[in-house]
Amino acid sequence: MKSSDFIIVLTTAPKREEAEALAAYIVSERLGACVQIKEIESFYLWQDELVSSKEFELSIKTLKKHYKKIKKAITEISSYELPQIIVLPSLQGEKEYLGWVKEGLR
Repeated sequence: MKSSDFIIVLTTAPKREEAEALAAYIVSERLGACVQIKEIESFYLWQDELVSSKEFELSIKTLKKHYKKIKKAITEISSYELPQIIVLPSLQGEKEYLGWVKEGLR
């Protein structure tokens, strides 16, 4: 398996409970080998108004083949009208870590 088969999916949740529910689902369904959650503060324009809010960012380590299922899970679990879903490609990774990721996924 090549490094390019691995991706990181970034999304956000408005509440920790929602972030944890999404992370638990993704890992328990073996769609992501690891999900990291961190508290962030976001500034953005929404309907022409400046908004600042606390959010929880999820960083999902996974394989390209799981993207559609992860996207579906995010859209079903997220309470956002328009959830953030950003995919970052893996350009390179440590062989041992990528092997662990692959082993943890279906």
